[in-house]
Amino acid sequence: MSDRDYYSARTGKIKKEGIGIDVFRTLFYNLLVELEEEELFKEHFPDMNELYEGKKLEKEFLLKIRRTGLLPIKQCLSFYSEEDCFDIIEFFYDHCSEKEDLYADEFFMLGAIIINH
Repeated sequence: MSDRDYYSARTGKIKKEGIGIDVFRTLFYNLLVELEEEELFKEHFPDMNELYEGKKLEKEFLLKIRRTGLLPIKQCLSFYSEEDCFDIIEFFYDHCSEKEDLYADEFFMLGAIIINH
């Protein structure tokens, strides 16, 4: 893959250094869906509906993240703060199947992008 700047970055119309929280949320959700489609959370959440809005996940978020109001993910995503996103990234990293930890590491790559925004 080429590491070149495209027109809007070369002309200074957009900053190359980082992304905003809205773009980060979109990237986060798309990656979450991709990992779910590959069934990498199935070990911890056999019922895929549970992954997005179930009571088990709500309980886990409350116990581990100490937050409520984060589910269902798709509907609440636009309200997530940077802290919410990183907490959820770390939570799902811990609950991603071991066989594909390479994909789970993509969550942390997203974190590196937003830190520079």
